[in-house]
Amino acid sequence: MQERVQHDAAKEEVAGLMSLFRLYIQREAEDLYRRGVRVRFIGDRIKLEPRLVQLMDDLELLTSGNDRVH
Repeated sequence: MQERVQHDAAKEEVAGLMSLFRLYIQREAEDLYRRGVRVRFIGDRIKLEPRLVQLMDDLELLTSGNDRVH
């Protein structure tokens, strides 16, 4: 029983972190673009939510022509 509670708590924590990541991307994308930052995400995205992956893809595409910071 305790393991299940811990597992559920960990899932909620990860979901909360992914929500913050989505919010950050949405809030900061335009500013990163204007400042000339080129954003690239590394790592496997297979287990991420499709809407988060789409935001990541969109941000990479938006900033692909920038060259100030990689």
